[in-house]
Amino acid sequence: MPFFDRLAAPDAVKRFMEAEGLDAEKALVEQYPVLLSDDATALLEKLAVVSKATPGAMAFLEEKRRLLARCREVGIDAAYEERRIAESEAALTDAVAELITSDSVDELRQALTVHPQLLDRGEEFSSGSRQT
Repeated sequence: MPFFDRLAAPDAVKRFMEAEGLDAEKALVEQYPVLLSDDATALLEKLAVVSKATPGAMAFLEEKRRLLARCREVGIDAAYEERRIAESEAALTDAVAELITSDSVDELRQALTVHPQLLDRGEEFSSGSRQT
C-alpha cells in the first residue's frame, strides 16, 4: 500500500466509526478505499483490544470490522444491502416480540403505533392469503 494511503487510514477509520447511518457509512467506504485495506482492518483490531474495558465498544468495533470485511468479499453494494436486510429483519422481530408480549389492548395499540410496519406486514399477509 502506498505511503500516503497508510497515512489516510486512521482518519478514514475515525470518520467511518463516527458515521451516522448506513448511507453515511457506505458513502465513506466508497470515498475512502483505504477502509478496505489490511491497514484499516489492523487498526480496527487494535482499537478493539484497547477498548476491551468499555462496554459495547468491542462489539461495535468488531461489527464495523466485519462489515468492511464483507465489503471486500462481496462488494460494497452487496454488503450494505445484506446489512439493510438484517437490520430490517431484526427490527421486525423486535416489533413482533413487543406485540405478542402485550398484556392489554392499550399495550397492543401502543406497540402498533410505535411499529406501524406490523400493520403493513399484516396487509401483505392477508392480501397474499386471499390470492391462494
